[in-house]
Amino acid sequence: MLTVVLELCEEVAKRAREIGKVGRTVSFSVSYSHNEGGFHQSVTLDIATNLTMDIYRVCKRIFHKFYDGRSVRVIHVSLGNLMDEESLQLSFFEDRTKERALAKAMDAIRDKFGPNALLRAVSYTPGSVARIRNGYIGGHQA
Repeated sequence: MLTVVLELCEEVAKRAREIGKVGRTVSFSVSYSHNEGGFHQSVTLDIATNLTMDIYRVCKRIFHKFYDGRSVRVIHVSLGNLMDEESLQLSFFEDRTKERALAKAMDAIRDKFGPNALLRAVSYTPGSVARIRNGYIGGHQA
């Protein structure tokens, strides 16, 4: 299940980087099968981000706190409270320029050679849906 969450976080972060935005609010929700409810939580970060692992850490923390083992139908990840990436305040204690450059390089490779050209190792495990979803257009097989 966390494999799918990581893949969704990767997608959300890539879309934010494409439009030059960073966000402070990470929203994560899970809906259970058979109309059994679910949960939705939002966390506002101190520093805005568009990095996959920052978003994933928040989602993972929410997931472990609220998930009760029932079968899941829908997982939703979003990034809100957006601002321009250039307006991001730099920190004296943490230099993230290499992480941001790596993320943008990975995006460039995917844009040039296709979304399946560069995937995380977790995307090759049985629980992954990224390779399948990358073959769809508008929810339908291409």
